[in-house]
Amino acid sequence: MAGERGDVAARAAELVDGLGSPDAGVRRDAARRSRELVRCWRGPYGPLIATLGDRLDDRDAAVRSEAACAFERMYSVAGPAADALAERVASEVDLWDGAGPAHRDTDRRRMAAALARLGDRRAVPMLAANIDRHPRLAVTVVLSLGWFRDHVDDFVPRLRGRLAHATPALSMHRGEALLAVVGLRRIGGVEALPELLDLLPAAVARQDRTLAREVLRTLATFGPVAGIAEVHPYLSSPDPLIAVHAAQVLSALPATVDTVLPVLLPLLSVDFVDGQDLAFAALRRLGPAAVDASDRLRTLLHDGRELLDWTTGGHAIALWRLAVDSAVALWHVTGDTDAVLPTLVEAWPGNPHRRTDIVDCLADLGPAAAPALPLVETEVAAAQRYWTGEVPVPTDLVERDETLVRKCRAVLAACC
Repeated sequence: MAGERGDVAARAAELVDGLGSPDAGVRRDAARRSRELVRCWRGPYGPLIATLGDRLDDRDAAVRSEAACAFERMYSVAGPAADALAERVASEVDLWDGAGPAHRDTDRRRMAAALARLGDRRAVPMLAANIDRHPRLAVTVVLSLGWFRDHVDDFVPRLRGRLAHATPALSMHRGEALLAVVGLRRIGGVEALPELLDLLPAAVARQDRTLAREVLRTLATFGPVAGIAEVHPYLSSPDPLIAVHAAQVLSALPATVDTVLPVLLPLLSVDFVDGQDLAFAALRRLGPAAVDASDRLRTLLHDGRELLDWTTGGHAIALWRLAVDSAVALWHVTGDTDAVLPTLVEAWPGNPHRRTDIVDCLADLGPAAAPALPLVETEVAAAQRYWTGEVPVPTDLVERDETLVRKCRAVLAACC
């Protein structure tokens, strides 16, 4: 199919007709092809999504199942079907209890996930019910909490309760604690700081490095809140990843820069090492306070660019990631636009997966980002989603692409 928006609109109109066919086989095929169209191409999709929502109540079970499957990974694109999704599942608070026929539960959970990923308040009762009632938190529920940051009071007390229950008996409730920590990170549950600070030493004492790192990852999202200085002893952890996670937490406090930088600087190397992304994130947060890292960042940016001259394939993609991370961190530390903008411009086609990070930096650059605006304009005008075909395809591909386009439009609106 040609990549013109008019072609996409025409195809969507054809699928609307197919979804209204009296033939169940045609409706089922139209639902499946609607999923593929949305996954690969940008809209507009309003009428198609609304019509697909009607098929959630189709008289044919296979059509209903195809429609539910289509919505599961549409995220914000599913907006026009919110009422249809809510009508089907919002009153059901037992979606993750395992009752009912397997195929029926799968379809209900897909619809529930789609509604939750819209941040629709009608999903709150069924999400809260899982946290309240079931011994095992559902991963889908936990990951959905990121869309409900304006419903902190509905979820954070419940998650704090789960942590208080799990921490004294981690050998039995480790999974519960881990998912509660992730949920608090997703929703921004800074009120749970005391429970997290209790859990951290318990996890370290059990040598549960994964749980300890997840606690630190969550604490890092809370910013400069009172109490996070208690993380300081973990900078000297024998586990280098725990140490760099602790450094990321403490990077919210510029006064800690002298103790944080010795943990971060060894990770700034063209030899890819675990925790490198955390080091860059910490430097971005420290900003000008991390000026002592600027020479290392400039060297890393230069060396990575030189390697790109003769590197291809997957290693080149990794080098572009390194180049973008180095450039963005360097800009936050030094404000040197001339040093970083050429890399951002070249990386746009070189590694499409980093375009969201690049456009975030362009937004920070303001008018100085003008040389990159033609790339942003081309992205907004493109009909095909940015993903370049590598596998595995991320489950949230559509939402990543929609987010990229929204941010590109915001940059153009601010600069033009």
